[in-house]
Amino acid sequence: TVSVGVAATVPVSDRGGDDVLRLAWARARARGAPLVVCAVVADAEQRPSALAHLVRRLAELLPARAEVELDVRVGDRADEILASLHQHHAILLVLGPAQREGALTSVFRPGVATALVRAAACPVLLVRGAGGSRHVLATTDLDAPGWPTLRAAADEARRTGGALTVLHCVEPMLQVPAPDFAVASLPSPEVVAADVAATLARAADEVGLTGATLRVEPGAPGAGILAVAHAIAADLIVIGTHGRRGALRLVLGSTAEEVIRDATCDVLVVRHAPAATADATS
Repeated sequence: TVSVGVAATVPVSDRGGDDVLRLAWARARARGAPLVVCAVVADAEQRPSALAHLVRRLAELLPARAEVELDVRVGDRADEILASLHQHHAILLVLGPAQREGALTSVFRPGVATALVRAAACPVLLVRGAGGSRHVLATTDLDAPGWPTLRAAADEARRTGGALTVLHCVEPMLQVPAPDFAVASLPSPEVVAADVAATLARAADEVGLTGATLRVEPGAPGAGILAVAHAIAADLIVIGTHGRRGALRLVLGSTAEEVIRDATCDVLVVRHAPAATADATS
């Protein structure tokens, strides 16, 4: 029998994951799926006490007959969580917020949340516990593979009954003339913004978004997304990722990782392509 569930991962040493467990349980109920709670310990001797700790926490937080499977593993936390996702055919992973990482650290020695965002085949929801506005901010780079990000945002807005804002940030184009070569003039920022707005409207129509506020903002995507999220008091940012790694990530950076590190609200990360193909094509 193939199980399909919503997965949550929490630390076993404190109560820091209570918001994660509550939200994961609500998502599992909404999807009609079981909840799988995964925790990872350093050695096998810690496994019984970790299991008992989780049983007590779940008994306090969730209904008595909640359908929950506990999966306590031994080993590297990121590797074991990924293995659990694969085993349970997870459709969503819910976890706590990422720790702040420097640029080089995030490339060569990423934290658990960063590693999971890069490698998980399913969407990843990072929980910070703030909220109340029910306002969802969707971000898109307007590539066709990014449509799942817009669809996920529309689903979130329908689930909460809240407002939806769709954002695309336009980075300024740098024109550097070379000696003895004619350089074609670039379109004005106003023309570029108008073209992008038209493309954004077509994308929203194609995905079936109705009633959404569409915004085109100048500037770098990471900073722009965080600024708009703050301005509209967003409860949730929905963002896509291409799953780039290594040197390519060092050169190109990752807007998704910048957002999950610095956002003060929940962030849902949706992979633009299946995990098996993202690394080959990104």
